[in-house]
Amino acid sequence: KDTSRLRFQAGYTDVYIKVQSLPAESQNPDGVARRVNPALLRSGHDCGSGSCNNTVDTATNQYECQCASTEIPTGKQSPPLQCFTAGAPGTYCDSAAADSACHPCPANMWSDSTPSVRVVGKSGCYCIAGYKKVDVDTCELCPAKTWAAQNASVCTECRGANIYSPPGSVSEEACVCNAGYYKGAGLRFGKTLDDNCTGHLMGNATNPCGECPRNANSKPPNNLVLGDCACNTGFKKVADPGDSENWICVEEDQCASTSNPACPTQAVCVDDFFTPGGATCFCEAEKGYLDEAVGGLQNWCVRLWTFTPALRSFPTVETRDQKPLFTGPTISAQLSGTSELVKVAQVAEAASSFPTTSPYKMAMTITGTVEFTTPSNYTFCVNSSDGGQLALQSVDGSVIVFADTTAGRLSNGDTRHAPFQKCSLGSVSAAGRYIAKIYYWTHTNPVFLRVTYNGPDTQSLTVPLESVSPGNCNKDNKPECHLAPYVESCALSFSNKADASTAITAGAEIGDLTWTFRNNVPMAVGKYVTLMLGDFVSTMTPNVDRDIIFHSIEIWKDGAFVRSERARPKSYQSSYSPIGCFKDGLNEPLGRAIGNGTCKAMSDAQQVVMSVDQCFQYAKSLGNPGF
Repeated sequence: KDTSRLRFQAGYTDVYIKVQSLPAESQNPDGVARRVNPALLRSGHDCGSGSCNNTVDTATNQYECQCASTEIPTGKQSPPLQCFTAGAPGTYCDSAAADSACHPCPANMWSDSTPSVRVVGKSGCYCIAGYKKVDVDTCELCPAKTWAAQNASVCTECRGANIYSPPGSVSEEACVCNAGYYKGAGLRFGKTLDDNCTGHLMGNATNPCGECPRNANSKPPNNLVLGDCACNTGFKKVADPGDSENWICVEEDQCASTSNPACPTQAVCVDDFFTPGGATCFCEAEKGYLDEAVGGLQNWCVRLWTFTPALRSFPTVETRDQKPLFTGPTISAQLSGTSELVKVAQVAEAASSFPTTSPYKMAMTITGTVEFTTPSNYTFCVNSSDGGQLALQSVDGSVIVFADTTAGRLSNGDTRHAPFQKCSLGSVSAAGRYIAKIYYWTHTNPVFLRVTYNGPDTQSLTVPLESVSPGNCNKDNKPECHLAPYVESCALSFSNKADASTAITAGAEIGDLTWTFRNNVPMAVGKYVTLMLGDFVSTMTPNVDRDIIFHSIEIWKDGAFVRSERARPKSYQSSYSPIGCFKDGLNEPLGRAIGNGTCKAMSDAQQVVMSVDQCFQYAKSLGNPGF
C-alpha cells in the first residue's frame, strides 16, 4: 500500500502488509496502516536476534529493530541487527564496573569478553580471520593471494609463485596452486624428486607449487598432490614400474584402440608420433574405397532395422529405441530388390544378419540432401511395396514441404500392399538445399521403393529424387571411407568420317569414336567393362542391335597413373634389429632395459612410447633401420 513510502536498505526490501480491517483509531486518514500484527512480521523481518518494532517511521519511511531491554545495543536501529548480552563475547565495556555501559565491537571485529571478565575499551576488540587491523575502528579485508588468521595486523602472502587465494582467506590452506600446478610436499620416499629424474618438481617449503608433468594439467582447488595432475587429451599416464611417483604423459597411439577405433575398417590408420592429435585415415583404394565420395555416389544414408514380430506399419517406437542392424552410405534411395542394401550391409560388416529372402521384416530410414535451384511447386511421388513416406524441409528449417510427422509426410499408405504410387504437390518456396527423409518398411512383399519428382528443375520430366551431398551418415564428422565406382569419368566422342572438321549429321558415317573412362578398382582376369551406345538417330528409340562395325580398336593405358584421391601409403616392413626401443622388464630375469643413468628409472630412457608403431617412427627419425 502506498508504494511511494517504500525505502529499502541496501540488500534488503521492506515489505508492507495491507490490513483489511483495523479499528478506526489505528488507521490514518490516507488508509495506510501505521501498525500491523507483529506475528505477521515475525517470520520475515531482518532484525536478526532482535525484535521488529513494526511502527513505520514517517520521517525515514522504514521499520526499525530493537534489542531486548537487557541487551545491547539500546535504542531503535535499522536492520540488520545483532543483540548481545552486556559483557558477552563480541562486546567491549567502558569500564570493568558491573554497571558500565557496553557496546558491540566494530564491524568485522570480535572480543573474548565474558560477563564476569569484561573487555574494557574498544582496543580490546580484534579482527576476525581474513581481515587485518587498520585502527581501533577498522578491519580491512585481505586481498587475493593473501590470508590472515584472527587478530592479525598484516595479511600474509601465499608462498611462492603460481599460487592464488580468494580475498578474505583465513589460513594458508586457502592458498591453492594455479591450473597446471600442484602443491607438492617436497620429500617423498626419502628422496627429493626433481627434473633430473621425473621431468617435474615436487615443490618445496618456499615454493610449494610444482608444475605438472609435460602434457598434463590440473584444476584448482583440487590440485593438492601430484596425483591430481591429469594427462591432456590424446596422452596417457605411464608410471615407472619401480616407482609410482615417477610418471610421464606419453602420446597415445590413436590407431591402437580396438574399443574406439580412430579409422573405419576400410582404412589404414597412421598416427604421427611427433604430431599430437588424431590419426590420419587412408582408405584402401586397392580394395575399392576412397577418402571422398565421387560424383553422386553414396550421398544417401540408410539406417536399417530388422524385427522378429510381424510388421503391419512403420515401427516408430522400435526404431527410436533400438540400435539399427547397420548404418551406412548408399548410392541411391531407389530400391528394387536387396542388392544395394546388401552392399551397405557388407561395408558395415552386418551382411550375415541381413535378410536376403522373404519375409524381410525390415524397416529403414534413408536420409539425403536435395538441392532446388528454382522455387516453385513440384510434384512428388512415393511408390513402394508396403509403407513408404517422404519428409522434406529446408536445411535451416524455414521451409517445410512435407513435415516430418505422421500426418505431414507424403505417404502411400502405411499398410501392407503391393507397389502403389501416391503423388502430391509440394511448394518449394526458396532455392537451396533441403533435407529429405524417406521412411520405408516391408514384411513379405518384394523390396521396391521409388521416390520421384518433377517440376522446373527437371524440365517437367519425372526423375528420381537424388541426394547431392555426401556425409548424411557422418553427423559426428568422423573419418569415413566411400565405395569407389568401378568406372568413372566416362566420356564418348566421335567425328564425321567425311569431314572431321564439321559436325556430324543424322545418317552420316562416324569416323573416329573415342571412349574414355577411368577404372578405380583393379579388375580381375575375366572381368570386363561394357560400352552401351545410344541410338545414332535423331529420335531416341529403344535400344536394338545396330550392327556397328569398328574398323580398329586401340586400348590406351596410363604409363604413370596418379590418383587424385589419396591412396593407401606403402606398408612399411619392420625389421627387429636390437636398436632404439626396448620393453622395460622390472621383474624379468634380465632386469630393466634402462637404469645406467642418474636415477636408474624410466626417465633415463631417451623416449617412452606406447606402441611398436610409435617405436618404429621414433627409431626411423634417428636414422635407425629397425627397432
